[in-house]
Amino acid sequence: MQVKKMSNIMALSERRREEGSSGEYKLFKSPERNNESIELNCSSDKEAAKLFGMYLDHRHPLPKLEESDKGVKVQVSGQNMTCTYELWHAKNKIYAEAIYFKSNSTVTSFPTPTDSIIENSCENPVHVPNNIEDKEHFILKQLYGFDSFREGQLEAISSISQGKDTLVLIPTGGGKSVTYTIAGILMQGLCVVIEPLKFIMEEQAEKLRAKQIPAFYFNSSLTDTEMDYVVNAICRQQVPYVMLFTSPECILSKRLQYVLEIWNKIGRLSFIAVDEAHCIDMWGHGFRPDFLKLGTLKDYSVPIMALTATVTERAQSKIISSLDLHEPNTVQVKHARKNLFLKIIPKKAQPKKQVADFINDNCPAERGIVYCARRKDVVDLAHELKKENIDTVFVHGGMADMDRKQHEQAWACGNANVMCATKSFGMGIDKKDVRFVLHYCFPDSIEDYAQEIGRAGRDGLPAHCVLLFAYADRAFHLHNIMQIEDDEYKTYKYELMNNMVKYCSQSSCRHQFLLSYFNEDSPICEEHCDCCTSSHVYTTEDCTDKSRSIVTSLQKLQLVIENVNVLTLIQFVMGSSTNALKALSLDNHPVFGVVKFSFPGRNGRKQLEKLIYHLIITGKINEVPAGTIDRPSTHIVVGDMNALLSGHEEVWC
Repeated sequence: MQVKKMSNIMALSERRREEGSSGEYKLFKSPERNNESIELNCSSDKEAAKLFGMYLDHRHPLPKLEESDKGVKVQVSGQNMTCTYELWHAKNKIYAEAIYFKSNSTVTSFPTPTDSIIENSCENPVHVPNNIEDKEHFILKQLYGFDSFREGQLEAISSISQGKDTLVLIPTGGGKSVTYTIAGILMQGLCVVIEPLKFIMEEQAEKLRAKQIPAFYFNSSLTDTEMDYVVNAICRQQVPYVMLFTSPECILSKRLQYVLEIWNKIGRLSFIAVDEAHCIDMWGHGFRPDFLKLGTLKDYSVPIMALTATVTERAQSKIISSLDLHEPNTVQVKHARKNLFLKIIPKKAQPKKQVADFINDNCPAERGIVYCARRKDVVDLAHELKKENIDTVFVHGGMADMDRKQHEQAWACGNANVMCATKSFGMGIDKKDVRFVLHYCFPDSIEDYAQEIGRAGRDGLPAHCVLLFAYADRAFHLHNIMQIEDDEYKTYKYELMNNMVKYCSQSSCRHQFLLSYFNEDSPICEEHCDCCTSSHVYTTEDCTDKSRSIVTSLQKLQLVIENVNVLTLIQFVMGSSTNALKALSLDNHPVFGVVKFSFPGRNGRKQLEKLIYHLIITGKINEVPAGTIDRPSTHIVVGDMNALLSGHEEVWC
């Protein structure tokens, strides 16, 4: 049987060769199967892996995807790339997952200390003739091939080039990196770019060196010897300008402080750019406190450029004060992205199946991202999607650098369609054909949500942005918020979470809601969100009396039950005779079932749940975290209810 199978595969390969339709991937190797190898003509490395998998499966059955998380590794060698795949048998098919890629050609990766990036990688850095009047457009054409700038780019370049502190607010995919790159070349000196993630630093430096721009990165992934080499290479000053990508932690180190001092003494420290500047507010109060120390860089008396996509007025003020920006110019481009269809759907009992069904029904074989709040969900969901024959890889903050890079490259190269990730993934990713962004759990802020959906549809074509919403997911975020020691910041993070819940549970135009949140005016989108395209007419109603009944019922419950949750409150006020309520004789309580007839029909309980969480968001009911971070839950207690009970406050929902 295996001989016949192999003959068929070889015949297909030979026919392709004769027809001149062969691809570049020809040599298959299986290191786990006695290093067997064959040569075939295939259209892609993935097809090569699957065909070899068919051959292997007939010789020695491959592991079943639903039974094993470890497949058989095979290597596919082509002209330019060697790829490693894991193979499984899945529903009468061969499932291939790309796990590692290695270029067979010379790449400009980080050099060994004996090499010189400047001499070997950038022998002829981009030169700007003095007689060129419009130097900005000249550099744009030379580097990127474009004749005109996008909105906001030229204004940002001009501002920082004139020595002014500059706050750049350009939406995700709007070309923020172009601004500091061209400004760095124009100003002819050392431009330092501070990035939040090592992946971004390394990729940006790699891209610029490919364009013959002298560029380095300096982060904790380098050895001491490599760090010393970077410092020495930059301080040689053998080229008119240099780009240095680093982190908040590293820029404050003695090595890089030395570099800044050297360039500043001769007047050639051009400016410092802080990319993804919203991280100052989002991460500075927690696990990355050095973000809040970047204001000390003002001691060098050079202009600072802060770049981000989505910030509120409060976050803008935080960025300006933390970086000690002096009367900064603000360059702002509107966020409107009408090619994104925004949709919120209720999270069901089997959310992993929901995600798989959505992808298979709406975006089969298309590139997308699924964001999860927890690392465990990232891994579990990725494995579930694989079982459904969806090419999936995953990344999260707890992975080793090498594994993370392999998975990111597999997705970026198109060898895996779907990336399951925590929120750290996406900053610096420039893939224009992302057709969907799904949220397995709502993010902890609208700022994060706007950043993440902004990674879809950068090519201007339609893209789906779908969020699976459940009020119960508040428990996870609340657990994280309660770990914050600073009371003021804790309150702020709680407000951010509540704003995100309001967005998910409201029924007006979602695009208009988002733009309004960022202080931008916009008409309703009419056809680009689920609310505007729904035939259902949503209205708010006076729920004051119902709210009083709910809050007073919670008071009564607290006298009998030590830890009340939302479900117990719903059962009590709706008159559900559960065993737990009966055991405490609460089914005979005077207020048992007090709102039963106020929430009739199939959706009655959903409307009641929505009202209870509205009371939570507005402080009439308070949440108390319970359980563990892996199995989070919440209890509820009465909050500030005096104005409601006294008749001085109404509730509309």
